[in-house]
Amino acid sequence: MTRTVARLLLCAVLIDTGGFKAGGKAEATDLQVAPFLFERAEVVNTSVGAVVDVQHVKEAKDLTRILETKKSSVDLLSQRDLIRRDYKEYQFVPGWKAEGKVFVGLASVPRGIEAITGGNKKGGRKVATAWIAWLNERGLDALGVLTSWKEERKGSKKGKHRREMVWVIRDDKELKGRLWKGLEGSKELELERRRKEGTKYIAGMVEEAGDLKIRVYEQGNSQATRKVTAPLVKTIIEIK
Repeated sequence: MTRTVARLLLCAVLIDTGGFKAGGKAEATDLQVAPFLFERAEVVNTSVGAVVDVQHVKEAKDLTRILETKKSSVDLLSQRDLIRRDYKEYQFVPGWKAEGKVFVGLASVPRGIEAITGGNKKGGRKVATAWIAWLNERGLDALGVLTSWKEERKGSKKGKHRREMVWVIRDDKELKGRLWKGLEGSKELELERRRKEGTKYIAGMVEEAGDLKIRVYEQGNSQATRKVTAPLVKTIIEIK
């Protein structure tokens, strides 16, 4: 294996596991292959088969910090590309009718809605326009935008991890009713709806939606990722 390929593979594993973070996503295979990738990538002086405490390798920690910074660097992306960069699409069989499918897209975005919109009504309309265009382009019945970011804190204190959800849904009475009830009643997500009154950017998003319906939520459980949301939405839609 060449140094370039080893570095590519190592970076993929580091960014997906948070640098082999304890209690995180790292699985046994990740930990077993780490010494091999460290050696071939020339990140640290080790040998294949060596016993390495991969969670405490300084070079891996430094590389992980660089990768996480790059991953969150999305300022140059358009609103369309911000949706596309980490996007998954699902087909569900609705439990309330015998035929047809419901198409749902879920996009993970490493920014808060206020930051994306600039906190104003014009920005809210601009964001909503891009999301609605993507929903129509992909032929979706619903688009969920799952935001995730850390609050900025002065000094060395780490900011609080926050999550939001924004849903853009076609004006289908059955689909709307089921999704709103299921999402808002989820103990896993702990959603709290954010109203447009007094919040200009949300008002702009709602106004731009027209016949579509948009709702914005603060997510209480910041640990619940798309891997929690997708199965929940499947259950909500497919249950009879």
